[in-house]
Amino acid sequence: MSSDEDDDTRLLESFTQQLERIEDSSLKNEFCFAAIKYPAIQGRTKLVQLVVNKMAGQDARDQCCLLAAEFAAEACQWDVVAVLIDEVNILIALAIRNMVISKIWNQSMKYQCCKEAAESAARIGQWKIVTFLLDTVAGQSLGPQCSKEAKSAASSGHLEVVKFLVGTVADQSERDQCCKEAAESAAICDHLEVVKFLVETVADQSERDQCCKEAAKYAASSGHFEVVKFLVETVADQSERDQCCKEAAESAASSDHLEVVKFLVETVADQSERSQCCKEAAKSAARNCHLEVVKFLVETVADQSERDQCCKEAAKSAASSDHLEVVKFLVETVADQSERDQCCKEAAGSAASSDHLEVVKFLVETVADQSERSQCCKEAAKSAARNCHLEVVKFLVETVADQSERDQCCKEAAESAASSDHLEVVKFLVETVADQSERSQCCKEAAKSAARNCHLEVVKFLVETVADQSERDQCCKEAAESAAICDHLEVVKFLVETVADQSERDQCCKEAAKYAASSGHFEVVKFLVETVADQSERDQCCKEAAESAASSDHLEVVKFLVETVADQSERSQCCKEAAKSAARNCHLEVVKFLVETVADQSERDQCCKEAAESAASSGHLEVVKFLVETVADQSERDQCCKEAAESAAICDHLEVVKFLVETVADQSERDQCCKEAAKYAAQKGHLEVVKFLVETIADQSVSKQCYRDAEVLQCLLKT
Repeated sequence: MSSDEDDDTRLLESFTQQLERIEDSSLKNEFCFAAIKYPAIQGRTKLVQLVVNKMAGQDARDQCCLLAAEFAAEACQWDVVAVLIDEVNILIALAIRNMVISKIWNQSMKYQCCKEAAESAARIGQWKIVTFLLDTVAGQSLGPQCSKEAKSAASSGHLEVVKFLVGTVADQSERDQCCKEAAESAAICDHLEVVKFLVETVADQSERDQCCKEAAKYAASSGHFEVVKFLVETVADQSERDQCCKEAAESAASSDHLEVVKFLVETVADQSERSQCCKEAAKSAARNCHLEVVKFLVETVADQSERDQCCKEAAKSAASSDHLEVVKFLVETVADQSERDQCCKEAAGSAASSDHLEVVKFLVETVADQSERSQCCKEAAKSAARNCHLEVVKFLVETVADQSERDQCCKEAAESAASSDHLEVVKFLVETVADQSERSQCCKEAAKSAARNCHLEVVKFLVETVADQSERDQCCKEAAESAAICDHLEVVKFLVETVADQSERDQCCKEAAKYAASSGHFEVVKFLVETVADQSERDQCCKEAAESAASSDHLEVVKFLVETVADQSERSQCCKEAAKSAARNCHLEVVKFLVETVADQSERDQCCKEAAESAASSGHLEVVKFLVETVADQSERDQCCKEAAESAAICDHLEVVKFLVETVADQSERDQCCKEAAKYAAQKGHLEVVKFLVETIADQSVSKQCYRDAEVLQCLLKT
């Protein structure tokens, strides 16, 4: 007899003895009410039954059942609740259900309470409890609400509960979804009969195949062979079955279930798919240090080149997880020497990025070719530096035999370390570069990388390390461009202020301002423009930056730059150049602002003409229309149309050409426009444009001249 049964026996005897001493029936009932709590909470079913049966009168017995059910439900003692339901009539059973949720006033909370209670009951197979709890939410959509309960029951292998829950789902697609999710729970816990029922209940064949595939992955990860076998064999479509095997094999391999892996690999019908299956599963096994699984998978790949590829990919996975023995096996298994060296190089990069020094050492030393070994060190050093693994970096740098190659290794790794803000690694690498000019170059490249990522302390160190002043200024200029395009104002400020030569500083600001303006970084642009000391240089800075900002549709930046140009003629020139850039990229609002800002009417007309040509070459009809209509002088407007039509024609923008030709007011000018544009279109073989232009010419003599043009005639004859 178990200790729980001994306790129950002692409690039953004690309770009976105390109850016999009480003569008054009402006092007996009060004693029973008080005594029912402990056994209900503790799940002492026999004791609960005894207490209930000792109650005097049916009403008192029913009341005791309700009270006991409340205590038992709160403690999820569903065996007790089930017994209590059997002890009373249906009305009291309903009362018990209502009592369980009676303290929940909010209706949606009642549903939630019932769902959570049903989930707990389903887990232990109490389908009666599940039934009467879910009756509370009758009339609601039970599909999504039953899925958790079904998963709980399936994971515990309670088939009858699962059947009941699935049967409550009215909508077929929701029922299929419920089955799929529950099948995964059953599969991972090795409940084959539950899995069979759920899979067979899925109505749609493609959904059933999908159900099998997902559940097979879960079963395979836990090594449940029979479940996996059933699921794989149930997939109807052969290609889907192969896919099922591949995905499940990867799961099984990651958990070291060799027999399952063997079955799955051998079940794949297509040979190329089988090789792919082995490669993917080998990566998974290698990542988790399952050497025997790796060996089987590698040896199963039939084609030698595919086997080498399998080893290379798996070696990277093993190296990233520090599994040296697996790495050794895989590297030694690669048959081709050059492929083996390549395997070592790729795996070394993975190991270095994860700080696995011993693996890195083995891989580097295994590379047979010296130049390949140096290349291996260089690539791995970049990975290690990017992740701040200083000891790995040191080993790799020192292993490079050739001094110039070592310097190159340091330069590339320093750039990686700088991009990730690893100052100590950067310091080591820079100081290791032997050649002074190479060290300066190292600092310049790394500074750009650090500036691009806003790592100010790294930037400061690198700039200050450049010995030659002119080189330092150049370093600052290049890094400032990188910082400006990424909106890192503080870095830009430091770099600009560090440039010693004033003319170089102005040049630095001008170049950086273009990059900042193209990305719309207003504050950076403002700082750079205001920092330019010479007024004419500042105007030039604004003009160039405005063109960049206009090309990217940054109107506020354009406005600031145009208004900052001090010289009026320079401002007009700024507007004209920027308008061309904006028109080329179809930024109409920017174009409007720039055109309207040109003070002189003839200059404004010229601005429109040049911008219209840019817009026409890119096919931006709305921009072209605005610009043409803005030209005040009619003859200038006709000239605008003619020049823009040539640009549109050469780029095959027929609708733009039509608009421009029809807008020319003077007939002879229109004919001339068509004739010239037709030549350009013919040169590029744009037949539809040529045909339109030739047919639009009104004057017969001009039309004949056009037809006599060799390129036009040749283009038309192609039809």
